[in-house]
Amino acid sequence: MTLIKIIEIIALVAGVPYMVLEVLQKNGMWYFGIFTSTACAIQFGLEHNWANMGLNIYYVAMAFWGLYKWGQDSRKMKHEAAEAGKIKGTVGGSPFKVEFIRYDNKQLKIMLNGRTETVYCSINDEQKTIVN
Repeated sequence: MTLIKIIEIIALVAGVPYMVLEVLQKNGMWYFGIFTSTACAIQFGLEHNWANMGLNIYYVAMAFWGLYKWGQDSRKMKHEAAEAGKIKGTVGGSPFKVEFIRYDNKQLKIMLNGRTETVYCSINDEQKTIVN
């Protein structure tokens, strides 16, 4: 078995999980994409097929770019999720800040101006009632 055949088999074995993860829209696909495209670029380089080698080098670069953007977007989403439960404002000229911590068993834990408070409430589709 020649080196080129071994690389082809490695690319195939890495390419199948890449395709499955891509269809499922999982971020692990980028790692398999980098590995598969690198293997294909090496194979085409050994065969002196320069156009396909260049195309696969482009795929490697795009996979690194996709991995970078995924990391950037996931950091942004974490920040947005952290900010989603915060309310800032003023009442009668006094500033306040409320952060929702958790809701379980009709108890809403909030952080009000740095103090943790427990608020008993009933939440359903029709109305929201808060009783302190």
